[in-house]
Amino acid sequence: GLSSSDALEFMRCIHRSAKSRGLTVLITIHTPSNELVSMADDFILVQRGECIFWGAKHIAEEALWSLDPESSNSRENLAECLLQAMGGNSSLRSELKLAVLPL
Repeated sequence: GLSSSDALEFMRCIHRSAKSRGLTVLITIHTPSNELVSMADDFILVQRGECIFWGAKHIAEEALWSLDPESSNSRENLAECLLQAMGGNSSLRSELKLAVLPL
C-alpha cells in the first residue's frame, strides 16, 4: 500500500485530473484521512456487503450530526465517525438508508 502522504498526493492528482476532464472516479479507501474525505463529493458506504449509503457527502454528514450531536462538536473525520456510528447505531443506519440514492 501507499504511505499516507503518498496516498494524499495520488488523490490530489486524481482529483485534479477528474475535475479538469469532468470524469467520475470511484475509489475504495479503507482508512481515509480527513484530507482524503474532504476531496470526495459523494460517498458509497458498504457494511457487511450491504450498501448503507450512496449519495452526497453533505447528506451523510447531516444524518450523522443530527443523530449524534456529540460528533458534530468534535467534527472528527466524517468517514471514521460514520463507520463507528454504524457499528452500534441502528437509527443512523436507518437514517442513511432513507438517504440512499437508487442504483
